[in-house]
Amino acid sequence: MSMIDVGAVIDREKPGRFHWFAFALCTALLIFDGFDSQAAGYVAPALARDWHLNKAVLGPFFSIGSFGFVLGAMGFGVFADRYGRRAALIGCVLFFGIFSLATAWASTVPELFVLRFLAGFGIGGAMPNGIALISEYFPARQRATMMMLGGSGYALGSALSGLVGALVVPHYGWQSLFIIGGVAPLVLLLVWVPFLPESIRFLVQRQADATRIAAMLRRMYPKLDIPTDARFVMAEERKPGFTVGHLFREGRAVATLLLWLGVFCNLMVLAFLLNWLPTLATGAGMEMSQALAATAMFSTGGVFGTMLLGKPMDKFGPQRTLAAVLLFVAIPIASVGAVAGDFWPMAAVIFVIGFVVAGSNAGGTAVAGLLYPTYIRSTGVGWALGVGRSAAFIAPMIGSLFIALGLSITTMFYITALSELVAAGAYITMYLLRPMTARPRVTQAAE
Repeated sequence: MSMIDVGAVIDREKPGRFHWFAFALCTALLIFDGFDSQAAGYVAPALARDWHLNKAVLGPFFSIGSFGFVLGAMGFGVFADRYGRRAALIGCVLFFGIFSLATAWASTVPELFVLRFLAGFGIGGAMPNGIALISEYFPARQRATMMMLGGSGYALGSALSGLVGALVVPHYGWQSLFIIGGVAPLVLLLVWVPFLPESIRFLVQRQADATRIAAMLRRMYPKLDIPTDARFVMAEERKPGFTVGHLFREGRAVATLLLWLGVFCNLMVLAFLLNWLPTLATGAGMEMSQALAATAMFSTGGVFGTMLLGKPMDKFGPQRTLAAVLLFVAIPIASVGAVAGDFWPMAAVIFVIGFVVAGSNAGGTAVAGLLYPTYIRSTGVGWALGVGRSAAFIAPMIGSLFIALGLSITTMFYITALSELVAAGAYITMYLLRPMTARPRVTQAAE
């Protein structure tokens, strides 16, 4: 009987049309995921005006979606490691598509909160599983780059949410953005259900039918010679038990905690900026359409950041790359308050911040995808995002507190810049302690 190490084949061979098609499907999902994730921040000024809400009330509105994101990222991550990436992703799309669409018909604040929570649950699960599926189809030499490129879909969706919001919200109301964000992913399902592939690494580790694995491997690499009696294995450990516990075993505990700290601090900044920038900018005298467009520059910068930071991460290592750019970004963050009322200077500063902050957010996800083996990858990515997104649950409340205390915009952003310095320190420490965080690798064949 011939044994074929599927992971070694993926690392050795060149990606083909199958890989790029799977990548395109996952990236399309992440675009819609990012669109729906940031819609609340872009509709907030119009919603507050139409419903006569105090601005401080917007904090819980932002936070309830983030709370759903936390539970979705953690729950769907564990689900995917047990039942597969494909089933988890389809479930996520149904959740955030249906409930984002339903949000447009909310008539009371409690209804709005419940629907936003349920949409956030699906949004949270989509990101870790989309990234995990991308990572499992590409070779190690390209993995960080491809995860970052896929993550750029999330940033692109966030940018499109702001740009579309600037066009439709002033004319058709805040509901229009949720209608667009709900219909688009549901249409995507028409392509997804028949064509989205399962992770071949997951199938091998779950000892799926050899005929199914062989057929998928032939689709991936048509020229590959696969014997009829082939047995498929993976040169990665596979351990029984609850997957979350494995994030802290076999030398992974320190790396896991540092990763969570880095992602948490960076997402604190990202959530604060995306949720409060439109409101703070309009409060500083900027027109609402200009405030939305300036805020969209954050996500636009994030698209370029996630696309361009992948190569340095593959070349110099993800921790060193992230630490360097996060140390740099504290300066432009601290300067936001000085330009908050002037469109072009603010748009330029926000673009630079988005390049680093949103790019580093995708980078933290890529670090998780590289750190954990297949059998806990979705769990590892999902829990890193879940812990990080808990910062997004807290950040809007902090914004409400800042406003209640009467802090100036300049002071708010000085405080915000400190969070990125902590994130940089976490990634530096993670890099310096990498011999301590290395995990052992045991082949299935040896077991």
